[in-house]
Amino acid sequence: MKFLILLLLSTSVLALKPHTATYTLSVSDFEIAQVKIALRKKGDVYTYTLDAQTEGLAFLIKDYQIRSKSTFTLNQFGLQSQRYQNFERDGNQVKKDIDIYLKNAS
Repeated sequence: MKFLILLLLSTSVLALKPHTATYTLSVSDFEIAQVKIALRKKGDVYTYTLDAQTEGLAFLIKDYQIRSKSTFTLNQFGLQSQRYQNFERDGNQVKKDIDIYLKNAS
């Protein structure tokens, strides 16, 4: 009986909850970038996104952007990745452009 109660409690603790957050990165009171993070759920599929970009005075010195997106499901076997995308740009130059799609993902 104790095992069953612990199991029920542990699964609720491990459940992912959709959320959004916005962070401002600062150095010596100068804002240099803004980061937006979101976890969404539609049916059994989760989508995690991150969007970061320089802003303020830092933008005048360096125009840098990062966008990431991960799509996955959770089941009895754990986290099952379906797709991962990552894009990084420095000014007009693309630093990374990754798009991994698992064809066997269910």
